[in-house]
Amino acid sequence: MSLSVAGLALAVWGIASLRPLLGQPLHLIRGGAFRFSRNPQSVGLTLLLLGVSLLLDSGLALIFSLGFWAVFRAYVGREESQLLGIFGTRYERYRRRTPRFLGLPR
Repeated sequence: MSLSVAGLALAVWGIASLRPLLGQPLHLIRGGAFRFSRNPQSVGLTLLLLGVSLLLDSGLALIFSLGFWAVFRAYVGREESQLLGIFGTRYERYRRRTPRFLGLPR
């Protein structure tokens, strides 16, 4: 249960971190949840799905959770290449300082 709540909280925090920039020109977001993860929504949703699958004791839900994680992992490298092309050295500094998935900034 607590894994699901933590995942939901991280995903919502990630979305809330984007809110001030809606309707604004393209920005590199480095604050809020993006200080601790370059992908807070996807990590949060994965944790939420994993927590629900464990709570329901459902093998099918667990397979779905792992599938979501696999698709996310396959996509994230392409997204980072695009961000590096758009933001250049600013993104490279952010990428060195901030964990891809979850952790304390360096």
